Amino acid sequence: MKKPLLFTLLIATTAAQAQMTVSNEPSIGETSTMYVCDASTANLAGVNGTGVTWDYSNLTIDPADTRVVDVADPATTSFASSFPNSTKVIQVENTMNTFISSSATEKISQGFTFYESSIGDAVVTYGNDTQLLATYPFNDGDAVQDNYSGDVNYTFNTVPINETLTGNSHSSIDGSGTLNLPGGLSISGVIRYKLVDTATTNIPVLNTAKLIRTQFEYYDYSDQNLPIFIHTTINMATTTGTTLANVVTVLSKFGYNNLNTLDGTIEFNAYPNPTRDKVTLTGNFSDNAEGVITDQSGRILKNIGIKNGEAIDISDLATGTYMITLIDRELRTTKTIVKK
Repeated sequence: MKKPLLFTLLIATTAAQAQMTVSNEPSIGETSTMYVCDASTANLAGVNGTGVTWDYSNLTIDPADTRVVDVADPATTSFASSFPNSTKVIQVENTMNTFISSSATEKISQGFTFYESSIGDAVVTYGNDTQLLATYPFNDGDAVQDNYSGDVNYTFNTVPINETLTGNSHSSIDGSGTLNLPGGLSISGVIRYKLVDTATTNIPVLNTAKLIRTQFEYYDYSDQNLPIFIHTTINMATTTGTTLANVVTVLSKFGYNNLNTLDGTIEFNAYPNPTRDKVTLTGNFSDNAEGVITDQSGRILKNIGIKNGEAIDISDLATGTYMITLIDRELRTTKTIVKK
């Protein structure tokens, strides 16, 4: 780890925002089950600053596919021998493990592992020069840059590869504000941690390759110390354009099932039903009501604003049976609609 460059991108002049500190760093034993989301979802990299809104209200979430994110003792993992100086590992089930150690003033990474079907488990170790991830306290607008070096191990075309790598990283709290998720869920007081690291290594026969990781983690410390939303891209490709690995993971703590936490019912009618192209909702709900249309597996297809007596266009949906959930304040009701 070289001398880090610490700089402030923004000086807060308003009330203090949440900050990342060693005291709210997740501890061994903390865990969170997260829903797998559409991997083509944009990472909203350009939405940054104070008081921003990250709008993922149209996100597609698979209610049947989850990943456990937890914090463990590195000694309990199969990669223990590669990271002897780490004190924690943050694990994303079947995806990625980040090995770290921390003090009151900084968080350091000794490397990470990720899985990709074409190369299996790739193990990236910063054995020569560790990576600085954050300096505590880490506030909205703070950032660090750092150089790191070590080795990367994986299998390519059945041949074990062990090569050195060098890289640089940039991490920051690049925004604070509100995270909007499907089902009308809006979470305020969120901060976003951004990490971009780029490493260069050699590959026998194929020559030079770059390993680039871009990760966004959204934190609501009033809820939990682990992220509530994660968007990660890991790309490994040669300088001549051969892709060795490309892994995109999007996870949300909140899925369609969280709509069930809303209490009460709303009296409304949906007509005509069955319908060929449009359905109209009328009933006892406000002009701020929202609707969620899902298929029978619970997959979210549409998030829409609902006005009493206004028609909703569903002509783009295939023939079949769907569920429409009307959400108004702390109430929700679900009805079945049939598209002819």
